[in-house]
Amino acid sequence: MLLPNRHESSNAYRYGFNGMEKDDEVSGEANSYDFGARMYNPRVGRFLSNDPIIQPHQSTYLYAANNPIYFIDLNGQDNIIYMVLIPSKDPKLSKIDANKIAKEANLMYKELGLKTTVKVFDENSRGQFNESYMDKTDSYAVIGSNEQVTERTGLPAATGLENAKSHGNVIGVNINVGDEYSSLPFTSDNQMFAFAIVHGSGHNAEPLSSDIHGFKTDVDLDEDYVNFMSEGAVTAALFDKTGNGMYYSTDSEKYKTEPFIHAEDVQENNPSIKTIMDLFDKTRNKTNIANFLERFKDNDHKDNYERNKATSVSDKQPNNGGSSSSW
Repeated sequence: MLLPNRHESSNAYRYGFNGMEKDDEVSGEANSYDFGARMYNPRVGRFLSNDPIIQPHQSTYLYAANNPIYFIDLNGQDNIIYMVLIPSKDPKLSKIDANKIAKEANLMYKELGLKTTVKVFDENSRGQFNESYMDKTDSYAVIGSNEQVTERTGLPAATGLENAKSHGNVIGVNINVGDEYSSLPFTSDNQMFAFAIVHGSGHNAEPLSSDIHGFKTDVDLDEDYVNFMSEGAVTAALFDKTGNGMYYSTDSEKYKTEPFIHAEDVQENNPSIKTIMDLFDKTRNKTNIANFLERFKDNDHKDNYERNKATSVSDKQPNNGGSSSSW
């Protein structure tokens, strides 16, 4: 705390304790610091509100796990999606180029204008992944066979490429998919698996009350409606090379009585979509983006896993909530 009129040129520098910006409008000069999630009063050495991310065994006014020399106070809103590589003798799994998958996924998030970032977590070198060490705004994806994914995540076996929890924090990616995806214009398997992660994280972001696959935005199949969260049948029809195929829908409300989606209709209504990346156009994903920002926030990404592990901080979200969905 600064003593009024007993210091030199402090007004020229806006930052103080812990590098945080001073807020002089309410409490006077250098008597309040903005920590982002809460305000700090240096006169009494206390925060003026509860820590929004805290554990039952900790005080709600705790700072930096009571160790400010070793730790800084994090707001717990750093949007990381951990891509977990599990130890396996499966030859296909060993060939997966994790860094390239992460790079492809991050390009998709960037196309959407999001700061959400995929980071590889290799269990071969870091030990078994523990979801309780994630921040509340993180999620994780397990890549493997259906059996491996189900064993590690508790998700039901995927009927296709991915399975994920609505409004949850877990994604399963099935590497043993068949030829049903060969007609889609993925540039590589890496892009296909990256798409599965991003699509799955879209399910993590959707509200529990929403319609799966597109948040009710794909029901008319019109321009600006088909997007990366559209169901697999819509995407398959969109990229059907013959232009006259029919695909069976199991998701959209509109197709309960007329379950077949005609490629001709989808392609005619979406002439601007030529590649997989076109599905990530911002104008097509306004609702999806809004849900991402609500679920994963918009802060610069930061990997707090090891920090949370060291302090035994657990912002775990149960992955058994919500419904699961396959693409």
